[in-house]
Amino acid sequence: MFFKELSKLADVYINDGFPVPSRAQAFVRGIIEKIYKKRVAEQIRILYGGSVKPTNVDELMVQPDIDGALVGGASLIAASFGRIINFKFFFLFTVWILY
Repeated sequence: MFFKELSKLADVYINDGFPVPSRAQAFVRGIIEKIYKKRVAEQIRILYGGSVKPTNVDELMVQPDIDGALVGGASLIAASFGRIINFKFFFLFTVWILY
């Protein structure tokens, strides 16, 4: 029961401190898996929040361990934000607006 509740509540936000975004997300998901269980690690949403732009959103959202984006400055320009929320990928994702 605890693991189910944890996976509902927890989102992990990762900034772009890593040179390759997918490595940071995979690392964090691996840590969660070691502490809890694989099932919990798979259910926790990992949001990428480092320089999400119209030019890189498609590449970011196809990464297996990125479940959504935290959009900062790009959300202030309607055309940019529109392109980000309409990225070319077939899964639903979470967009959190930070500003």
